[in-house]
Amino acid sequence: NQLISRIDCAIESSLLVPILSVFNESDLYSTWMPSWKKPIKLGISQTRKLKESGRGNQIIQVTTSLAWPFYDRDLVMHVMAVDVIDEEGCIAIHAMSETHDDDPVIPEPTNRTVRIDYSCSILIRACPSDHPCLEKSKHNYPLDEELILFSLEMNADPHVKAVPLSLQNFVTRTVIGRFWTSLLHVAEEVRDGERPEFKEAIDQKRDLYDWVEQRISTMVDKLKQENKDTKQEQDGGTQES
Repeated sequence: NQLISRIDCAIESSLLVPILSVFNESDLYSTWMPSWKKPIKLGISQTRKLKESGRGNQIIQVTTSLAWPFYDRDLVMHVMAVDVIDEEGCIAIHAMSETHDDDPVIPEPTNRTVRIDYSCSILIRACPSDHPCLEKSKHNYPLDEELILFSLEMNADPHVKAVPLSLQNFVTRTVIGRFWTSLLHVAEEVRDGERPEFKEAIDQKRDLYDWVEQRISTMVDKLKQENKDTKQEQDGGTQES
């Protein structure tokens, strides 16, 4: 019983660094990720950064509490970010579950938890003007900002033998949607200076986030130039015709 999901979302460029900071600050996941008591108890009980080496390379442990008769679920994932802005104009992030055999820093699961298998790929790039998510979106995007396409594809195996259809619908229609809505909302608050815990975390890693902001600025500048060149080509073609 695997859960496979995909999200495509267009965001304004000013949200990109805040979103990356929300993903990166794993110790703060429990401050914003949603939780439920009905129809089933579900929520994060603990997050730990087990290892960090270099930029965008860390091992994170996330424990999720579930109601009886389910054991809590434990996820340990190795997250790696790849900067190919100069070559391809995009950023790729990949997360994959790992075990103690992969890295001794990872603890063995306790007898009251079940370790899940997980993989997630994120691609951040320019948003095509004709992308379907723009046609369906009700969001009023600012006219003075470039649009970024944030694509996420996730595969999770919670190792549950049988999952009732009602629970499947709850996870796919409610949990994932609430997670994404919360992520965007917190990113907006980080951008607007309304999340002091994130500001403190970012200030403590100023070298990292200065570099992130510089690379994102390069990406946005490149996107602006591409859009300008495209518009000039379209205007030239219109004049010729």
